[in-house]
Amino acid sequence: MQIKPTLLIVDEDAAHSEALEKAFRVDGYEVTIVADKAHARAEIRRRPPTVLVTAARLRDGRGSEILSLDEIRDSRCIPVVVVDSPEIQDVVEAVTCGAIDVLEKPVFPGHLAAIIGKSLNERNSPTGMAKSSDDVDSLSRPPIVGSSRVLRRLIDSLSLVTQAPRATVLIEGESGTGKELIARAIHYDGPRSANPFLAVNCATLTENLLEAELFGYEKGAFTGALSSGKKGLFDAANGGTLFLDEVGELAPGLQARLLRVLQEGTFKRVGGIVDVAVDVRIIAATNRDLRREVQENRFRADLYYRLNVVPITVPPLRERQGDIAELCGYFLDKFSRELMKSIRGFSPEAMDKLINYPWPGNVRELRNVCEYAAIVCDGDTIEKRHLTIPDQVETDEGPALEGALQLKDMSLRSMESELIRMVLGETRFNVTRAANILGINRSTLYNKMRDYGLHRDERPKMRQSV
Repeated sequence: MQIKPTLLIVDEDAAHSEALEKAFRVDGYEVTIVADKAHARAEIRRRPPTVLVTAARLRDGRGSEILSLDEIRDSRCIPVVVVDSPEIQDVVEAVTCGAIDVLEKPVFPGHLAAIIGKSLNERNSPTGMAKSSDDVDSLSRPPIVGSSRVLRRLIDSLSLVTQAPRATVLIEGESGTGKELIARAIHYDGPRSANPFLAVNCATLTENLLEAELFGYEKGAFTGALSSGKKGLFDAANGGTLFLDEVGELAPGLQARLLRVLQEGTFKRVGGIVDVAVDVRIIAATNRDLRREVQENRFRADLYYRLNVVPITVPPLRERQGDIAELCGYFLDKFSRELMKSIRGFSPEAMDKLINYPWPGNVRELRNVCEYAAIVCDGDTIEKRHLTIPDQVETDEGPALEGALQLKDMSLRSMESELIRMVLGETRFNVTRAANILGINRSTLYNKMRDYGLHRDERPKMRQSV
């Protein structure tokens, strides 16, 4: 008799757990759900699971503490951590404790099953390696979609970069162009691919918190520090790659500390006195003009030259218009499978509108538009009415926008504000759903709602859902 694989889900979010349970029972798993760490310990001691999926934060502690149990380590259990929003400390802690992946809610069963399947292949293979490198690429290194001349030129240049695994890379490009995707391609196509790839957005954390996350800290280094101290991202990424997104936002003090790591290959933890040696490749990205930042004394010149050893510029989507149809097909296939819908493609009118839109938010905006269209599509074809982008009309002053977004100006801030207002209206101020459509986490959406003065009492003024 074949023994069923077991899945233990540890999460207070009953609806999310039950959705995973339903899908994995169909796949032949025996599923157990508990809501806290205490009950998880009891279940694990009774019978260690094949797969453990735990929330990062539980009512009686942290989910990563479960990963450290001897029963989990000894049983070769496959641990996955899920988070409500991707906080850097949760990611570092989970990876350090042995999680194979950290996923943001909502977790789609198909995506989770693919990650688990890859790990099972690695575990069961005599060599301990995955049976198919293509499987690894599809999970850790999403494909770079497109065949335009400008994109092919960029991809060709990456093959040279991967041959220099110690060289620091600076990726420049507008927001939403896919700079992290390029960084992942550099890492996973090179000799460091078996080691960690970790990413941090330098613009989302305060200076002190970012310093602690990057370099770690010793016990008692500051008020609220863990009694055991904590390793940072440089420790966790040793042998691999650390991706510093929005590196232009680094405070002057952190710029100096990063320069030392690049020059010496060593750093001190916060509150520490001992140098820690690491072998980490730095890939940095920015949507700022760092050369101008240096000229205006907002960024250190010596750090800029250290980072800019291999410069890469990612083109905006408006310069690779020939890739739009291919990208739309890729995103539609992805979201159709996740939503378990049978959507064949886009109507000619819808595709014409997509191709002729200027995409100020680049590929990220296109992805969000395709996801929303797949969600609201009530047939087998994406129609023009399913697209949350405005029509364009020609004026004496050039292209103008009308229809869904009523813009006072063409600034990114104005467009973002109106897009958020419209999506909130379409979802009737369901913040979780709106955040998913926009491709951001809920806390970020709440902050933007506050910044733009968007409140729930405006719901009657919003458009109704299609």
